[in-house]
Amino acid sequence: MGHVSEYIREMVVKQVKDNHLVVWFDPERIYGDISADLEIPGGTVARYRDSFFELRHDIAPLMTREEPPDLLIYVPLSEEETENALVAYTSAGIVLKPHQTPWQRNTRLAVIANQALKDLVDDAAELEEIVKKVDRNELTLSDLDALAERARKSSYQKILALIYRVETPQDITLSFLNRPETDEELTRKNALDDLKTFLHTEYGAEIREDTPETCRGELARYVLMSALLANLDNYVPEMLSRVPHARSTKDQQACAQLVYEWQMRRDLQKSYATWARKIEQALGIGEYRLELSQIEDIHTFQGIDQAVLSLVEQALLTQSTDDLEEIARKREQGFWAEMVPTTKARWRLVATIAAFLQPRPGNRDHDERAKLHCRRDCGALYGQGSALVPAGYTLSLRGKVLRNHRVRIGITAKNSKKSLYKGPATLYGTWRRDRLQIRPATRPITVRPPGLPPPDRNYLRVRSTCHGTGQGRIHPRGCLPL
Repeated sequence: MGHVSEYIREMVVKQVKDNHLVVWFDPERIYGDISADLEIPGGTVARYRDSFFELRHDIAPLMTREEPPDLLIYVPLSEEETENALVAYTSAGIVLKPHQTPWQRNTRLAVIANQALKDLVDDAAELEEIVKKVDRNELTLSDLDALAERARKSSYQKILALIYRVETPQDITLSFLNRPETDEELTRKNALDDLKTFLHTEYGAEIREDTPETCRGELARYVLMSALLANLDNYVPEMLSRVPHARSTKDQQACAQLVYEWQMRRDLQKSYATWARKIEQALGIGEYRLELSQIEDIHTFQGIDQAVLSLVEQALLTQSTDDLEEIARKREQGFWAEMVPTTKARWRLVATIAAFLQPRPGNRDHDERAKLHCRRDCGALYGQGSALVPAGYTLSLRGKVLRNHRVRIGITAKNSKKSLYKGPATLYGTWRRDRLQIRPATRPITVRPPGLPPPDRNYLRVRSTCHGTGQGRIHPRGCLPL
């Protein structure tokens, strides 16, 4: 409930407590939602629902008591429209309605706005303009709640900006999390409660601790957990459901953005890593087992990064895909890879292995360049690329041409020490239906260098360029086992 709506609720409850019987006329039906949720401690709320007979029947037992009941009667009509149907109650109690006197019983929205916002809006001219817009029906109750929220946020933010010498909500929050030397000034200015209200407004955090140091730890845990669960698409592991975290999507996204900014700040990265490890150890984040698809884009905790690494390595034992290579390349540039050099090296190795195990001799540029030249002379350069080919494998080229022409391909195979094979291989075509199958003139080119380690510890780099005559195209098809 917004600030203005809360002001109305408190005003009505106070009138009931002071006068016992209150009849509230709302001809514009502005306050229907408030009345629907309104509760009077120790009292009763009766609402008109198209029948005055039913309304009087419902409240009749309350009027027979010796003590006057605390009773609020809400009627979404003007007093004139009731045709004195409730005159017995209006005479025995008091009336709340627009333009009623004194002003404490006047429910005109402009009057309510003026009273509710006067402590939040410092500029008298601005407040007067707001009241005028309400009178012209340009602002609704929900608009006033939003304005009050902005005004409250601004007032708290100004106090905290004086302490931390920064302006934006993110910078204020990060300063609190990473600058404990300002705690003395925060306490001296008695601004801890202002900070709690500010954090609740910005991130939905309910901070209950009483000292800046303990509040800092509670906030760090709240923010990191909220960011983690935001990236998990609201999937909450059972053991983490009891840990305080943001409930609304808006607050979760705000926490996720704060964590991203925290990680990106070079001057704050070590602080983030320290807090993340501390919270991860306390909550046992690394012990949870989640699917790769759930956590592949999450960088909140180091344990998550290690879990992604293990899952990618296990997946590579089955089959390498472009997705696995892409995950490894991204994680190599991620926060924890930058913070832990050994993690970065391991991700780089995994990315290299993923590329190595994929069954294609040319890179993507090679394939795309070949397609672009598919209608040009074979005498032009069709493409050039490289692939990691394990020892004992053969490089097979297959193509489709439009005419029966001879194609000549130059191949070089070498390792880091010496050239193992270098020379042209003349390939001929054989017609099969409407396709020309290109094959080597003799046996396939096979590299079996003696004395080298097993294939999993050695590779050969094969570079190929295609030249010839006629029209057609040549596509690499992969490294095929012998």
